[in-house]
Amino acid sequence: MKQTSGIHDYEVPNLVKKLIRFIGNAEIKKCLDRYQRSLQSSGPIFREYYLKTRHPWWEALIEYFSLEKSGKSIKRNLTNNVKILAMDAKKISVLQRLMPEKIREKYKKDLIDDNRAFDYLFEIQIAWHFFSKGCEIKWYEDDSKKHSEFLVKDSDFEFNVECKRISVDISRKIRRRDFYRFAEKLLPTVEQIGFSGSIDITLKDRLHSSDNHLNTLSTQIVY
Repeated sequence: MKQTSGIHDYEVPNLVKKLIRFIGNAEIKKCLDRYQRSLQSSGPIFREYYLKTRHPWWEALIEYFSLEKSGKSIKRNLTNNVKILAMDAKKISVLQRLMPEKIREKYKKDLIDDNRAFDYLFEIQIAWHFFSKGCEIKWYEDDSKKHSEFLVKDSDFEFNVECKRISVDISRKIRRRDFYRFAEKLLPTVEQIGFSGSIDITLKDRLHSSDNHLNTLSTQIVY
């Protein structure tokens, strides 16, 4: 019986279904529809390097529903994406029972935020770390002022935990999504000319996100 980081393969379908029920079938469908429309309207670079990695669950859920629709055994055809999804599902399934209703509802929305899902999932992972070691987790729900996410309590100690996940784009002059959009505009001309090798670009300022800026810059480079 194969085990995947604390869960057995046969548990995966049930865990994923629990996650879908927690978020809501309608919300999951809405998110996947929006995600697939984004994929269809984007070029290959932006799609593969940015959109497909922006949210931790969408590709996995598409794979899961595809297996389910085809009638194939999910536990015998597990992908890495679906395995990771099931591990997230287990943590959320257990921890949400400890949350006040207000916090539970907040996570239902936060975990499907395309731009911030990794941040909130990080909070879940930190809480799970302490919970799995036998600690009690007490979530704070007062929104009137800034405070820690939760209290970790043991028979010998207790402390507050405030989670901070810093995006790699915060201090960058070139944000990933803008770079991939820029590469998307540059690549067709580079291929048409037949260039190969490296292109070194020095910017005096930030790589701005406007289409006009990216189009102008790509034209300056290849002509």
